[in-house]
Formats: sequence, C-alpha cells, structure tokens
Amino acid sequence: PGSPFSFAMSSINVTTAKYDPRFPNQNQTRNCWVNYVDYWRCVNANGGDAAAAPCVQFKRAYRALCPDSWVRSFLFLFS
Repeated sequence: PGSPFSFAMSSINVTTAKYDPRFPNQNQTRNCWVNYVDYWRCVNANGGDAAAAPCVQFKRAYRALCPDSWVRSFLFLFS
C-alpha cells in the first residue's frame, strides 16, 4: 500500500526560513551566511547554549537556506 517511503516521509517536518527584508533578491547566499554567523554569535553570547530560544530561529534559517555541503564546509573552516 503506497510508497515504501510513506512512513519516513510522513514523519518529516519541513519548514523554510521566513522572509527577511534585508535579503529581497532570489539569491539567498548572503542570507544563508548571515544566519549561520548570527547563530554562532548567539550561541557564544548565551554561554554556549545552542538551545537558547533566540538561537534556534537562526539555526532553523541557516539549515533551511544553506545546502548541507556548505554547512559541512563552514564547520570544517571554523573548527
């Protein structure tokens, strides 16, 4: 009955970043980068607490906007 992936697909909650008027164009590269940097600034400002409420929004935004390969590159560059 249905696709073999129907269970896995039904349990995924997909969200996207909200509109940010600072980045009105289609190219979202800078938006990706700014949200990534803002996330780590927020984590550092909150004593390393990555689960702090304001930080979660930045993480959601960069995870929605940035390709996984870029995130891996960012982590490699800054580790």
